Amino acid sequence: MNLSLAIEGPNPQRLSRLLGIALPELPAYSVSGELDLEGQRWVFTEIQGRIGDSDLNGRLTLNTNVSPLHVSGELSSTHLDIADLGFLAGATPEEIDNNDRFVLPDTEIITDAWQGISADVSYQGDSVRAGDVPLSNVEIDFVLEDGRGQFDPVSFGFGEGSVDLTLDLDSTTNPPSGTMQVEVQRVDLDDALRNWDLADDSVGIIGGAANFG
Repeated sequence: MNLSLAIEGPNPQRLSRLLGIALPELPAYSVSGELDLEGQRWVFTEIQGRIGDSDLNGRLTLNTNVSPLHVSGELSSTHLDIADLGFLAGATPEEIDNNDRFVLPDTEIITDAWQGISADVSYQGDSVRAGDVPLSNVEIDFVLEDGRGQFDPVSFGFGEGSVDLTLDLDSTTNPPSGTMQVEVQRVDLDDALRNWDLADDSVGIIGGAANFG
């Protein structure tokens, strides 16, 4: 089976009852692409989507012939504003409307639901905005298996510098646990602190590495 899809609307959550699956609450969206059913694998290719002011392109595969079901994909964007995806992380409309520099959700992100799905998804973004902070050349690889999620790598440019980190998150512990390794190269801390109104001319370019957890 092959379908050419083109869908748009004010909020994808309104499609939840029609499709029989829970969809997130998001800003106005449009998405098009080719949907194929190969056995029990749904393959969505040539994705061209917009959510709010952000674009998202690539391919996704959902394999329901394995347990737990498996999601894989390669996604990319020219411009992505994290605020457009705030609801995916559990942020409320009020938190988005407050225009905070960063959207920090009140709800848990790491939950038992991680144990009911596996995933292997990569993302590349030319320009990503997190609140007032502009990032460039963003690269994220995410693997989820047996309730354990690994972000390796998470890398991005900040001004003339760069940040590389890895995250290992475990939803099977109570409470959920994790570790992080981060390496910073030639990041102008004055530029970074300016986004929180904490700029200080005495602060210069920093670099280094650290482990947490």
